[in-house]
Amino acid sequence: MSHSGAMSNDDNAVMANSDKQNEVIIDAQFLRLSFRWAESLFGKGAPFILGREESALWKANKELCENNRYSMRRMNPPWQGGGVSHSGAMSNDDNTAMADSDKQNEAIIDAQFLRYKDVLQKRCAERKASVMQTYKIAVIAGDGIGPEVISEGKKVLEGIAGLDGGFRAEFTDFPWGCDYYLKTGRMMEENGLEKLKGFDAIYLGAVGYPGVPDNVSLGGLLLEIRRGFDEYINLRPVKLLKGAPCPLKDVRQEDIDMIVVRENSEGEYANVGARLFPGTPQEMALQTGVFSRKGCERVIRYAYELAKREHKTLTSISKGNALGYSMVFWDQIFKEVGEEYPEVETSSLLVDAASMFFVKNPGRFQVVVTSNLFGDILTDLGAAIAGGMGLAAGANLNPEKTFPSMFEPIHGSAPDIAGKGLANPLAAIWSVSQMLDFFGHEDWGRRVIDAIETLLVEKKTLTPDLGGRAKTSDIGEAILEILRH
Repeated sequence: MSHSGAMSNDDNAVMANSDKQNEVIIDAQFLRLSFRWAESLFGKGAPFILGREESALWKANKELCENNRYSMRRMNPPWQGGGVSHSGAMSNDDNTAMADSDKQNEAIIDAQFLRYKDVLQKRCAERKASVMQTYKIAVIAGDGIGPEVISEGKKVLEGIAGLDGGFRAEFTDFPWGCDYYLKTGRMMEENGLEKLKGFDAIYLGAVGYPGVPDNVSLGGLLLEIRRGFDEYINLRPVKLLKGAPCPLKDVRQEDIDMIVVRENSEGEYANVGARLFPGTPQEMALQTGVFSRKGCERVIRYAYELAKREHKTLTSISKGNALGYSMVFWDQIFKEVGEEYPEVETSSLLVDAASMFFVKNPGRFQVVVTSNLFGDILTDLGAAIAGGMGLAAGANLNPEKTFPSMFEPIHGSAPDIAGKGLANPLAAIWSVSQMLDFFGHEDWGRRVIDAIETLLVEKKTLTPDLGGRAKTSDIGEAILEILRH
């Protein structure tokens, strides 16, 4: 310092160096303390959820570190021989003072941390909820083994949400099904569709129970939802996983890997028809298939888009040689739409020939598109060659997301084993994978399938239908344990 009391150029340079070094130390201390506290409260991603400017803890921490910096300078200014050496580096005494200051800061800020803890927890929870995607899922566990398998699927989805940290699942249960029908005369409430309309997805277990006609149980719930919410795409994977049983001889695991795109809103299941002259010798039943240009074109186009995106072949399955109106119309539309997709390799088969090839040469199929009835039958055959109904899942999609889509294991309600812990929930868990795909979490969807495959290969935790001794309630946690590692 000059005799006039003003700082010289050298003093200014020393002070600037000191400022920079102190700044680095303070910033490091600030981050270390703040991240430690935030993570202890909220987990590893907490500081980014909380935001520095929104937290009193962050502000208090920074202010104390800054105040310490200037108090040290006042007590030990560099131009009086303290603070820094003439080289600009901190002396041993300075380092000791800074270490003592760190400890004092920690003690003071720890006290402030405890003071602000409740406020911060509340603020972080509010902010986390505002930035985290919440999927509202309506759960219709249904009949028989439905509640047991759906419980495991919910367990897996909740566990994945916790592992991911970027979304959560909010479940609302509805007690609809055959038991509800026996009490009320309806499979679901009269305004059931209105209640379901606001959900992101529907998770369905199984439908059917002795004493309730199948046409009532199916038509009053499952088909009602499919039609009411225009879930015109039924997506059913037929894929032989490693470790899954296969009744076919000399078939490799990679030979059975197809996706069936089934028309899901009209066709043979349109519920158009009549019973004429009941109770007389002339009695007859009329069942009318409905094949609209809109209905056929949109499902066929969906299949073309899927085949194009996945670089796979596309096979259309119909029965145009015998059904001269509906199926000839289907074949015509398949050809018309195909003109827009010259890069997709296609073939067309009659349904009886396709059934044969499902068994004799399943490797020829990659993406399949077909009508409601044919798709229903063929995918059950597909399940039989790819591990059984316990591994068969289906997605009922409204691709535009105007209405909620529905995800389900496609097996029956199996009332004979209900409540015994014998049911295989892997199909219900596979449908969770489809739900994750639909929500845009394809990586988690793939990882769930990989986890199912690992479970099948390891054979440690399998239900009796797959040769194991595990209970239904063991499977969800076993899948999550694989996902955690």
